[in-house]
Amino acid sequence: MFPSYLTRCGNTIFWLPFSPQITRLQDLLPFYYSLLVFEAISLIVSLVCIVTLLVVFWKHQIVHLNLTLMIIFHGVLCLVSMLLRFLQMLYEIGWITLVSPGCPPVPQIVIVRIMSYISLVLLLGGIVIERSFATYYVIDYEKKKRSWIAIVITSVLLVISYCISSQIVKGGLNGIFSAASMVVPVAISIFAFRLLLRRNKRRLARLTDMIEQRSGTDKYSLSLRLQLRENIWTMQKLNRMVTGSVPIALLVLPFYFLPPFFLRDEPNWRVLELVTECVNAVLATLTPLCTALIVIIFEQVRLLLLPKRMTKGRKK
Repeated sequence: MFPSYLTRCGNTIFWLPFSPQITRLQDLLPFYYSLLVFEAISLIVSLVCIVTLLVVFWKHQIVHLNLTLMIIFHGVLCLVSMLLRFLQMLYEIGWITLVSPGCPPVPQIVIVRIMSYISLVLLLGGIVIERSFATYYVIDYEKKKRSWIAIVITSVLLVISYCISSQIVKGGLNGIFSAASMVVPVAISIFAFRLLLRRNKRRLARLTDMIEQRSGTDKYSLSLRLQLRENIWTMQKLNRMVTGSVPIALLVLPFYFLPPFFLRDEPNWRVLELVTECVNAVLATLTPLCTALIVIIFEQVRLLLLPKRMTKGRKK
């Protein structure tokens, strides 16, 4: 562990990334407060974006119920994480006093924040599992909602995310290696997702050929083709989201835990605190960017949120 992130509360030591200690900033305080204001504004915009998307996806059923539930669960966790970040700011600037930066509730706030980031990284794997169920139950997946699928997948992801984040903060896991290891499940999930998409496309092509060759077509085949098209449509939208968002997430991920590598010496700790706040500010801007990506990809969301004159030329 790097001492620059270590804090103590009594006899307990915590490793707290994303937690600038302004007592170390010295002459860099004006830059810190400028970044803090920018982060706060970005967080407010992010809160509005998330709430708006959750309402739109739930009210208008943009995707299947199970995907909607998974999006809502993780969206609510992100909302909680952002609200806790506002609370953490009050402790950072001294409006609420603490015996030590490592005393509760700061470690618990950091656990929830790391948990929200990890759960979003693992969400892609959860979507692959949900789409696998959609492929297996394709004939009646739209009629029989099977919401237990979303509940079980989300519960498992949240438990895994909590265990990893709590161990990082308590020192049981190395945060840097944990961040690097997140690349592995993401890569596996992307490969599995695209493999599943190709399988659905091949199945649809075979079914279409069979229907065209028959003189009479049964209702089962027509219904199956309709469901396959719906599944492929959803997966294509998700694939575009993954293509746009995952590279951004993977580029930002190293900055969660890498700064101590280069600023490990105590004379550099004041710069490290400023870099840490820079990371917080950048993270706060990702939600509006991802919201814009979702609006671009999903036509229904775009038509609901943007004025008609802006979407008229984009309708397909």
